Amino acid sequence: MNYNEVIDRQFVATLEREGQTVTDYFTGKNIKVIFVRGAGKVTQEALELFTARDNSIPKGGVFTFQGNNYVVMNRGSIESNVYYRSTAYKCDTVIPVKQPSGLYKLIPFCSQSE
Repeated sequence: MNYNEVIDRQFVATLEREGQTVTDYFTGKNIKVIFVRGAGKVTQEALELFTARDNSIPKGGVFTFQGNNYVVMNRGSIESNVYYRSTAYKCDTVIPVKQPSGLYKLIPFCSQSE
């Protein structure tokens, strides 16, 4: 068993045990994540999270968690090829964008960060 297989098994087990579900704002897809407690950027307005590489949220993506929208500001992982570590900030406003149909879609947006 190689190093990445060990990391993968441990990550999957932790995701199953401690993971929480967020919803991609644009697609409605459910994504299981692990929130990091005690990290430097974890506040009411910012979250640090881990996602599986094959089921992640892209940089600039928006997800909903507990009724609040968050935008992913960065995504990366130098630790392994199993997961991504991301920072997401709570959205504090929405921008209406006119669709080709003439209807408006509200896009969550973060105008301030810590």
